[in-house]
Amino acid sequence: MLTLMEPSAAPDPGDREITDRQMPVGEGPAGEASPSCKPLTIPGPGSRLWALLEVILCTDLPAALLVQFAVILMGFRIEDIFHSSSLFAIIRLSSSALILGTIALFLSVRRERFWTLLGSGFQWRREALVGLAVVPVLFGATGLVGFFFRRFFPEMVTAENPILTLIKTPLDTLWLLLTAVLAGGLEEEIQRAFVLRRFEKYLGGISVGLVVWTVYFGAGHYVQGFDNAMGAGMLGLLFGLTYIWRQNLVAPVVAHAAYDSIVVLLYSAFGFK
Repeated sequence: MLTLMEPSAAPDPGDREITDRQMPVGEGPAGEASPSCKPLTIPGPGSRLWALLEVILCTDLPAALLVQFAVILMGFRIEDIFHSSSLFAIIRLSSSALILGTIALFLSVRRERFWTLLGSGFQWRREALVGLAVVPVLFGATGLVGFFFRRFFPEMVTAENPILTLIKTPLDTLWLLLTAVLAGGLEEEIQRAFVLRRFEKYLGGISVGLVVWTVYFGAGHYVQGFDNAMGAGMLGLLFGLTYIWRQNLVAPVVAHAAYDSIVVLLYSAFGFK
């Protein structure tokens, strides 16, 4: 199983503690527990339910509902979101701010530090270069997904990505670039790291979390077309693997922000889907 190292944190309510006195392995000749055996903490049902609630509340759905409700109160229609790059960007960034605030709240409640998500003991420049090196892999993976649909399921190929079609002027490009870096690269990768940590510690392991969040991430892009949703799922898997591999947020954040930004710039310059 893939694992992430995590600094010790305060025990959670509902956890059960199994001490070395309850474990025959490691006992000394006289039946005394070996001093090298440390207490193990097993998450109890209460901790698992709370962690599951944290994951649900840190998805995009609660934040998106709140933001869309605010948009309606201001007199806009939901369909207006896909007719204005500035409105789309403001709504997306507002949703990201709510998600990050929710994550910060849950970290604070558990007395955890953000650095547990960011990682430690890494070199910023090296990890940024690793993130850039991952970008061609991302384009290769999405290219294969696109080829698969064009070759075997041409009727499911999306004619136009509704988000990219918002680009009509240089200002539209700037709005979407801002969204790509802050909402895509930064918020979505912090969100992914938080969810993977919760699965690692409470909900069956980080591998389970990677699978669950990959499916969720792809489904969240269904509005862009089924083929694009599958491509997004592939990207989500690669972003998650990068985080697990590097054990820090720098590489996946750089990779995600760079990929989304390049897609926006290519569409702006050449009209690529």
